Amino acid sequence: MTMNDHKETIFISGIDTDAGKSYATGWLACQMAAQGRRVATMKFIQTGCDGRSEDIEIHRRLTGTPLPEDYDLTTAPQIFSYPCLLYTSPSPRDKRQSRLAC
Repeated sequence: MTMNDHKETIFISGIDTDAGKSYATGWLACQMAAQGRRVATMKFIQTGCDGRSEDIEIHRRLTGTPLPEDYDLTTAPQIFSYPCLLYTSPSPRDKRQSRLAC
């Protein structure tokens, strides 16, 4: 098996908006591609955008590799214009559950 035959999934997450997830993802994709690996990034749910994923655009700008799948939204299948974020209770003693605020 060559390096290009190996398939893996890496999931980048963060605890806040503007935490640097998109830049970290784009940088990591660029580093992996430089090693000869086949790389594609995705943004499964994008909020606060109209018709395109700004995060995917950051990934492509950093890697310098636009993908045809970007145009049919395969790499960003769910885009919502209204911004949403997940709020979580700040204390374990707080009985409220996590909730989505849109």
